[in-house]
Amino acid sequence: MIVPISQRDDRWKDIKLGTSDKTIGTHGCTVVSLTMLANHYGNNLTPIDVNEKLKAVSGFSNGNLVIWSKIGEAIPGLKFEWRGYTYDNEKVATALPCLVEVDGTRIGGTKHWVLYLGNQQMADPWFGNIKATTYYPPTGYAIIRYDVSVPIPPDSSSELERIR
Repeated sequence: MIVPISQRDDRWKDIKLGTSDKTIGTHGCTVVSLTMLANHYGNNLTPIDVNEKLKAVSGFSNGNLVIWSKIGEAIPGLKFEWRGYTYDNEKVATALPCLVEVDGTRIGGTKHWVLYLGNQQMADPWFGNIKATTYYPPTGYAIIRYDVSVPIPPDSSSELERIR
């Protein structure tokens, strides 16, 4: 089950994203979507944790853009497979839950990342809730799978457990 998380949550919205001056609250949709995906597979992470784990492996380019190939190094068990720059429903449907890039003009941006769940639903990190996939037009996707051969580390818990 996916537990929706909002990038604008007071606990992390003002945290600097990567090595940039942008924040999780304004530009952290990818990090928050990754957090939801990682937690779906048994981790217990906050967006702060994922941000720090990516920084520790030099997982950002241009300060705040996630380097897809660094995800598995930052979060053991997750494995980046493919980044599609145009939306392909068939490929996304076989990779659910799947990170999908959408048109972000509806929320005042240019692009936005969400987590498609299936049954025409998505977890939207802007609002921190489940919405219909029709809310934003999809523009691309990133397939990140769980590698069952990699056990979740026993120290995968985080401050999320303490703040729930």
